[in-house]
Amino acid sequence: MGLKKFFKKKLMLGSMKKQRTGSPFDERAAELFEITDQTDPNFNNSYYVTAHGDARVYLRYGKRADGKAEVWFKLVGDDFTAVSRITDPAPSDSPVSVTCVEPGSKWEHVYRGPLIVNGEEEDAEVTIAFTGASPVYDFFTHGNDELTAKAYTGVKWNDAFFDSLKKNKQTHYEQVGFADITFAAGGVVRKFERLPAVRDHSFGLRDWAGMRRHFWLVGLADDGECFNVSSVHYPCADEIRAGYFCSDGKYVNFEDYEARGDMISDGLGPDSVKATVTDLSGKTTEIEGRRTDEEVFYMQGGAYTVREGLGEFVVRGKQYKGIWEFGFNADPEKRS
Repeated sequence: MGLKKFFKKKLMLGSMKKQRTGSPFDERAAELFEITDQTDPNFNNSYYVTAHGDARVYLRYGKRADGKAEVWFKLVGDDFTAVSRITDPAPSDSPVSVTCVEPGSKWEHVYRGPLIVNGEEEDAEVTIAFTGASPVYDFFTHGNDELTAKAYTGVKWNDAFFDSLKKNKQTHYEQVGFADITFAAGGVVRKFERLPAVRDHSFGLRDWAGMRRHFWLVGLADDGECFNVSSVHYPCADEIRAGYFCSDGKYVNFEDYEARGDMISDGLGPDSVKATVTDLSGKTTEIEGRRTDEEVFYMQGGAYTVREGLGEFVVRGKQYKGIWEFGFNADPEKRS
């Protein structure tokens, strides 16, 4: 690392520490956050939950300050697939509701509306009751500062840089746990209990058109162990990486990782990934995964495409199931 990058990194690390000291993460306030007086149309309050076992599900509900919402939903079982074709309703017409039952512990996510079930539209109701089995993991508070600071050292620090930093500032956290799912459609009620799960909550400005690309790989084992490998590219940062292993309610951050293969693939995302992860304990781990399913969502009028898939992974000989998410700016020149 050159001297200029070294001092940039030191400055960024100091700034992050100062921000945490002056404005520490308030878990209860974050859990109960609602959009009130935010006026920027790109302000987003996004809830996401996914669970994997006998059934596999993901549900995202992004409330926006412009009076619209973003909905992604899919539920897959041994003998059925149920997917929503409602993607951008007004909040008043949204089929999704989310309720904080107990901050930092219990959430209820409900989809109530039409679903395409095995190719036929049916009125349905799905309840995903999440219970945390680990503490909340706030990326700014609990993540690896070195990885974050490193991302800002290779770009020019000017007015555009600091404006982009301000625009892309978000609160973003996750929690690993378990979920019970009830799915009622066509006169049939199916229940799936204690599936390994993770939930994600973020709020702040999210200008999809301003993002270059990202990926988010999440794996959950039957015993509840979880990993996260993620990356996002903004104009103000080369690549912001993050990741952790979670076992028995404890998180171990990644020191860094190397992902091999074409992670863009002309905006289609890869069908398989191999990554070598080194965590802060010094342990090196190989992660291999493949995409098994996919839905495509076009964000902000098609300015950004999210390929939301299901994935299967092998880590240290153990099987994991989870999310295979890749996103790209619609302009190929902005992806690099």
